[in-house]
Amino acid sequence: MTNDVVTVQRTIEARPTMVFSFFTDADRWLSWQGVTAEIDPRPGGVFRMNVTGDGWASGRFITVEPYQRIVFTWGWEGATSTVPPGSSTVEITLQPLPDGSTLLTLVHRGLPMPMLDPHEEGWTHYLDRLTIRAAGGDPGPDTIASAATSSDAGAGVKVVTCACGQQWRGTDSELIALVQRHGLDLHNMAVTPDEVLAMATPVDDGKT
Repeated sequence: MTNDVVTVQRTIEARPTMVFSFFTDADRWLSWQGVTAEIDPRPGGVFRMNVTGDGWASGRFITVEPYQRIVFTWGWEGATSTVPPGSSTVEITLQPLPDGSTLLTLVHRGLPMPMLDPHEEGWTHYLDRLTIRAAGGDPGPDTIASAATSSDAGAGVKVVTCACGQQWRGTDSELIALVQRHGLDLHNMAVTPDEVLAMATPVDDGKT
């Protein structure tokens, strides 16, 4: 990781043709990252994903070179986002190795300094899951998404509705973490964690 760039590499026990499909087929992509998504893998096509259940990342595909390279823009939706949609770029390159495996290199450019570490941690987590999934394994439940979306009335889960209409659910500590990570826009104004908790209402249906 240098300057405004995050770089993560993984060697995957699968050929580039297989690995590539986990970036072009929505169901396959969601098997290692994301709760729900709209993916149109062609230049100008939409990329929009609810990554962990607590917010949407969105952008557009720029380059799609079969089995070799994919580039798309990336950012978080929301009026107070420090990485707005389209403000950064993710490049995936796939290099075939002699033993039939693939060297995947992810380079995420254009991030503000405070967001480098969170994105490096996120991509490290998800590329670990992809490494297992593309090789035919089961990465298991996504612990990050599970933590973000697990909610029931007995756990003290609350809901906050942002000015943009997005709902954020979680315990008090989870809501505070969301504010610190993304910022929240309520009634067209940025708010502090304490203000978010004051506006939050208990969830009584046990659903996420």
